[in-house]
Amino acid sequence: MVGLRIEDKATIAIGSDHNGLERKKELIKFLNGQGYSCSDLGSNGEGTVDYPDFAVKVAKAVSHKEFTYGILVCGTGIGMSIAANKINGVRASLCNSEMSAKMARSHNDANVLCLGSWTNQLSDMEEIALTWLNTAFEGGRHTTRVDKIAQYSLLECMANLEADRMRMTWEEPAIYLATAAYQKIGQAGKERLVINIGGPAGIGKSSLCRYTHKRLGEDNAVIVDLDGWMMKREERTRLGISGMHPNAQYFEEATEALTKFLRGEEIDIPVYDHSKGERGGYKRLRPKRFILIDGTVSFYDPYLQFADIKVFLKTTELSLFLNSIQRDVKERNYTIPQAFEYYSRLIRNYNEFLFPLEHKSDIIFNVDMGHDYRVTKEKG
Repeated sequence: MVGLRIEDKATIAIGSDHNGLERKKELIKFLNGQGYSCSDLGSNGEGTVDYPDFAVKVAKAVSHKEFTYGILVCGTGIGMSIAANKINGVRASLCNSEMSAKMARSHNDANVLCLGSWTNQLSDMEEIALTWLNTAFEGGRHTTRVDKIAQYSLLECMANLEADRMRMTWEEPAIYLATAAYQKIGQAGKERLVINIGGPAGIGKSSLCRYTHKRLGEDNAVIVDLDGWMMKREERTRLGISGMHPNAQYFEEATEALTKFLRGEEIDIPVYDHSKGERGGYKRLRPKRFILIDGTVSFYDPYLQFADIKVFLKTTELSLFLNSIQRDVKERNYTIPQAFEYYSRLIRNYNEFLFPLEHKSDIIFNVDMGHDYRVTKEKG
């Protein structure tokens, strides 16, 4: 069978174990003759090898966009397909006929083809590969279904992250911070001490506040959540900004309330309902000896002026991304596409407004989600 290629510039990464080695060599020769650009990623030796090593090598090359497609050959193709599908963004299809090859591409948008040297003759494998490569994804209703595969994969990553979060204990960081707070207030001789806890959303600022509040003593400490002074989600979406953007904050209203609070006056602070994207009422607070200011924006100048101790939490880019998506889907009723769109705005605002403020911190907790934390900065 000879057909017109869907993508004349398509590049193909091909891999095999020892059982697929000879067929792989023949396939490369055949596809090169058809005008495709093929790269052999192994195996190339005479000895026995483990198929997952080469399945993952090819799958990662496709996932990282180094190649348009991948082809894997082992005895049955089963092991290769199982291993390749463990790589994010890979849709590996085991095909034993031209019909299955056509459906894998047209309905499933498969990007890795798995073949069995024991189950098909070489001529059959050539026809299957050519059919697979010559078939375009139909899109339409199939796009929704393929997108759901990616969404379920992401949800599984988020579930694993949530399990890590559950293993994370904030007890030690809270003891560290509470000890620093008692030392500071003793040295300064102040009536009240303000601790600003900032950093990206969803990595544990509120948890650290709660644990520190407990360590300082509920009669001695109070938490002020800055989210209540944030613009409605509908308005932020219209402006194309995240809750991190300075224009999304009601600074004047907030600083007026905090100034009264530090003078010893009780205040009513707005409570933000993240599930609805707007204020959901008010909460009366009484000033205490230690005031914990909780908020991603707590390092912005209007709030930083109140701080006696400035604490910044940071984490890896991957944890930041997964935490943001997980929080918005689970706690704020976002769909996954909405969560992705919001994160794209959020990370722009982080890079522009938040991350440049890290140097102003007195203490940095470098959080390794689910495992440990490290104090990477402390000013005496």
